[in-house]
Amino acid sequence: MQCPLCQNLSVELATAGSLESLISDDYNPAVHKCRFCQSQFLYPIAPEGWLTNYFSKAEARTDSQKKQLEDPMSESLYKEIAVARACWIKKRIGKDISSVYDIGCGPGWLVAAFQDMGYRTVGIDPNPIFCKFAREKLNVKVIEETLEKVDVNELNGKADLVTLVHLVHMAENIEQILLAALKKLKRRGYIFLEIPNEVYYWRTVKQKILHGRETLPYYRLCKTIYPTKKGITQLMNHIGIRPLYTGTFFPPVINTVIKGMPVFSNYQTLLDYFWSIFGFGKVIVMLGQKR
Repeated sequence: MQCPLCQNLSVELATAGSLESLISDDYNPAVHKCRFCQSQFLYPIAPEGWLTNYFSKAEARTDSQKKQLEDPMSESLYKEIAVARACWIKKRIGKDISSVYDIGCGPGWLVAAFQDMGYRTVGIDPNPIFCKFAREKLNVKVIEETLEKVDVNELNGKADLVTLVHLVHMAENIEQILLAALKKLKRRGYIFLEIPNEVYYWRTVKQKILHGRETLPYYRLCKTIYPTKKGITQLMNHIGIRPLYTGTFFPPVINTVIKGMPVFSNYQTLLDYFWSIFGFGKVIVMLGQKR
């Protein structure tokens, strides 16, 4: 057995026993940890296409997404977070750019934020519910497809910046998705990654699965791998991305959100979501440049 991120053979069991049938009847993995890069992952690795098939059958997840998009308070919140994130990225790059592709754009909030700032933007996401919302409500261009299947010509050329927000940790193959993103990026272009708080998020996911608590259908999936900053940095260097910045990001609006949580119609779901994503207060962000 080897780490799927850094390929190191020094791996240890992170939890006792398997996750039994809490994920599915045909896939019962256990959580392992790489002693070298500290990434945590499931073994056996999910069969090819298993995650995609799981998502396609998750009707409860679809219902949850629809309710989330219909909540006006959630809408205001996500917009504020997206604007804060876009401003943070622009400031960190510190140079003029003209085009942005948001991979795994979801409902399109970050796409809209960059569009309002004057950039040529395109979002890419395979979820039809999110894509419809982005087109009709936010008036942004989105392509309903997986990243690997989108042709550069369909995007009208390569971009100055490609963003992957809360996406790589859910990928079946992190290296593959980063390489696909690089193909959409200009020479010396920038790539922005954001992953949840590495300690709190993974602990929360394990607890919810092991105790059978499914406040969010998202937790039933149980990620194939949770990468660390060290592991991602090594991978970025390996495939031709020069790391420029690794740190944390915490939108100020979250402080207000946490204090005002009861105003949301689906209080427990949003509370679980924000604490699992932002953990003890910050998400991990990484900015790199294509060599």
